[in-house]
Amino acid sequence: MLIAEWGATTYFLNGGEMPDDSTLEQYNLRNIAIEPALVKEFISENHHLTQIDLVGGHSQAIDALFILPPNVLNSDIAQQLGCEIEEGPLGAMIKVDEMKMTNIADVYAAGDIIRSAHNVTFATGDGVMAAMAMH
Repeated sequence: MLIAEWGATTYFLNGGEMPDDSTLEQYNLRNIAIEPALVKEFISENHHLTQIDLVGGHSQAIDALFILPPNVLNSDIAQQLGCEIEEGPLGAMIKVDEMKMTNIADVYAAGDIIRSAHNVTFATGDGVMAAMAMH
């Protein structure tokens, strides 16, 4: 949502599901446009992205593109242990408490597997918190 503060913003669904009503209301308050069409191709000039062509024949000029790929847990060890998995806005995450312990006693998780926003600073802090909780 912060990106909308930088200028005109369009959320390209690329054929995906329309956001729920609450999210749409937040987008409307921030003047974020929704484009449901599938993306056909990206157009660049002199190595700079300039346009998105959409299936159906229309296109949109763009200055920047931010991509949020879905989060995927790379291992099923958490599921094997019985840890609770929750779906966040960008995909699956292991559910933990404030000390980074899962619903399984003495099983801790930290970093990118517990939050939507992947960030080395958060991951480091989460690891420190989990380590402190283990002692």
